[in-house]
Amino acid sequence: MDPAKLYELLQTLTSTGFKTDSFEFKLPLTTKYQISKKRSDIIITFSGDLPTVTVKKFLTLTISVEGIELDRLGGTLLLDNFPDIPFEYEWFIK
Repeated sequence: MDPAKLYELLQTLTSTGFKTDSFEFKLPLTTKYQISKKRSDIIITFSGDLPTVTVKKFLTLTISVEGIELDRLGGTLLLDNFPDIPFEYEWFIK
């Protein structure tokens, strides 16, 4: 992912967030994050005021998000004590 697309992704997550039929995620402006690289993936690790994702299954759950792992086709929301949620960029970047 090039820096321009990473910037666009972060702008989208802090302004409108990301919503699908199954979950909703928005990155609060107060959340601190660190960006690093692992192989060809980009890792965004959150600290302090962690963002949350609201998962809608049989019950609605709100879970802390520890980070996001991005590769060239999509990414994964890295959740605290819950299975991670994969996503594709085309779901929300126009």
